[in-house]
Amino acid sequence: MEADGGAIHLPACYRLLDAVTGEVEAVLGAKVAGDHIEEPGIMTAFPLTICFDAVERAKGTSLTSGFEYRVETTMRRFSQLKFGAYGIAIAGSATECDHYQAEHLDFRNKWARSKQAKDIAVLSSRVGELEAQLRGELQRFRLSSPVPGQFRLCLPHTS
Repeated sequence: MEADGGAIHLPACYRLLDAVTGEVEAVLGAKVAGDHIEEPGIMTAFPLTICFDAVERAKGTSLTSGFEYRVETTMRRFSQLKFGAYGIAIAGSATECDHYQAEHLDFRNKWARSKQAKDIAVLSSRVGELEAQLRGELQRFRLSSPVPGQFRLCLPHTS
């Protein structure tokens, strides 16, 4: 088995996230503030959902195709912009919320066409192939070479 496909998948994902986060912060003029912010700002899920959508679209699947943008009012009377179930930004006004939504959509479309997303899509497919190959080898070993006791990786997969 080749190790290169799986070994570079995660670092490539982190590089994509860093690039998207950097561009989001530069274009919007604000830092990604975190997961649970209560004041206006960009949440961690803003760049994460851009990355996820970009890679899925590059793979030819779009798990986010059913996701919609919606706005909810927070306890402090700000507007929280959501993409699917993910809170992506807190806005102080409807205009700011509309701006975040338009920018998020633009980023999603841009990054879905990026070389980084396409490369990760290829690596992701290779990781899936490696996983299937490894499962097959473990199953073959399990059936051909009885070993006393139980080894968690050799038990039938339940998910």
